[in-house]
Amino acid sequence: MVYTRGHYYDYDRWALAGNYGWSYSDVLPYFLKGEQSYLKKSLLTLQTPLLRSFVEAGKCFGYPAIKPDDKVQLGFFKVTDTNTFRGQRRSAARDYLHPIRNRPNLFISMNSRVTRILIDPKTKTAYGVEFVKDGVQHRVHASKEVVLSAGAINSPQLLMLSGIGPKRHLESLSIPVIKSLDVGYNLHDHYAYSSLQFNLNQSLFLNSAEFNSKTLEEYLNHGTGVFSFPARFESAAFMSTPISDLPADYPDIELFFASVTLNRNSSDSALKLLGLPQAFEGSNLLANADRGQFSIFITLEQPKSRGRITLKNTNPYSQPRIKTNYFNHPHD
Repeated sequence: MVYTRGHYYDYDRWALAGNYGWSYSDVLPYFLKGEQSYLKKSLLTLQTPLLRSFVEAGKCFGYPAIKPDDKVQLGFFKVTDTNTFRGQRRSAARDYLHPIRNRPNLFISMNSRVTRILIDPKTKTAYGVEFVKDGVQHRVHASKEVVLSAGAINSPQLLMLSGIGPKRHLESLSIPVIKSLDVGYNLHDHYAYSSLQFNLNQSLFLNSAEFNSKTLEEYLNHGTGVFSFPARFESAAFMSTPISDLPADYPDIELFFASVTLNRNSSDSALKLLGLPQAFEGSNLLANADRGQFSIFITLEQPKSRGRITLKNTNPYSQPRIKTNYFNHPHD
């Protein structure tokens, strides 16, 4: 994965909404601390001749060459940092928890599923959680606070199971309402379009012939080479479209430039990876493998469409209902 800190305005908006301590200036020291101590990152050194062309193309449209971690992220940049080490993706658990897992004041409960947050209905204060481990239900109380970090899907699910959510929805499932809030009604995601593909007049060194036993051996022994190149993204851009209603330095789309495209030798696996229908196979989308190609992936940074997450039932092991409402807003 490409590593960036995010746009400063994202954090400042959190602070403006009342989440004090979450402005960009507040969180920057923690980014720096993590990058310099805990987080394993790799510098992307592999590049094709197209890298310079991508950045120069941005200048033709008035976008400067920037660095991924600049405060103002509006421009074209070389992908440098990835959260990989020796060609393998790193996780927060691997980089943060693994080194400190044996501390005497830290207890990690493996194979455990939190089923409910314990909340005082009078004070509206969370004081613990219920969880199931190896088929046995447990209850633990917090001495200071409960931090909920179960992701965009399971966090609202757990809140609603615990009595925090839309009153009518919770009552329909006979869940005692502790606080009526529109939990789960602000679901939004980044849409991406990945089929802008272009043929070149000459081949690049990144083609199927490069993926041979020699390069595989390099990757297995050293974690380097073309197999360590994450998705072959070597350049990206944050851009502001003419229809954007955001501040001038706040991008609404992001482009990823990949020095590769689908070809007839790798179509089956690539189509499955991208989730494209079988009808694409044999079409003009799949370029001739003996020519160089590049792809542009377009991502919507600030979608206005909102979906929602609701409960199917009161069973914490049931998957919630997810309605994405993609492209429901005309602006998207």
